[in-house]
Amino acid sequence: MATYHAKPAEVEAVQITKGMTEGEAPLPDMVVHAPAMSLFRVRTLHGWRGVDVGDWVITPANGWHEVVSDSDFVRLYEPTQQETTNGKD
Repeated sequence: MATYHAKPAEVEAVQITKGMTEGEAPLPDMVVHAPAMSLFRVRTLHGWRGVDVGDWVITPANGWHEVVSDSDFVRLYEPTQQETTNGKD
């Protein structure tokens, strides 16, 4: 049996903070608040997914948003060179 590894992919990402869920900071446009249920949700390719404080919302090249836990995000992604240099050349 052959083995495979994931191809590196660049994604845009934003981490959901407590301030966002408490109205102290703006929510990203892709996050919807359902106040009647105290839920925050994101529409993904596979339907609506709940998002909690600490989760990351990523947007890969296909344009669909995905919710990733913080532990999975730090395991799978690292800042791009641009992010690590704060945009300095």
